[in-house]
Amino acid sequence: MVQSGDVVGGAGMQVLLASVGSITFAPTAGVLLNAADVGIDVSLDAGTLIRTVALLQLVPFAIGLLMRRYAAPTAQSWHPAAASVSNITFLIVLVGSSSATGKASSHSSAPSPSSPVSCSLPPPSPLARC
Repeated sequence: MVQSGDVVGGAGMQVLLASVGSITFAPTAGVLLNAADVGIDVSLDAGTLIRTVALLQLVPFAIGLLMRRYAAPTAQSWHPAAASVSNITFLIVLVGSSSATGKASSHSSAPSPSSPVSCSLPPPSPLARC
């Protein structure tokens, strides 16, 4: 949309998707967590999630739209610095998430075929084995 110059349509689409995403994420994640059978102690507070999305996405977006509308020269002068900071923080998030994914996959709890398997609890009966 923005490539053809429809900034208003693109902005409206972002607000719509952020709002719908914040409302539907908690139920969808709950269904997926239940289907994955990760346990009963996992819960999501939908209200907190919606407030977080509103504060981290919708409020800055609204401030940006208001600045562009009512303080266009200031918004234009801040654009190069904001674009640089945005690109750098995106790269930091990208590297951080990929390194976290690498750490999670390298620290598997399953024993390797060459490592011995041991029991930490005594067997409940003389016939039980680990």
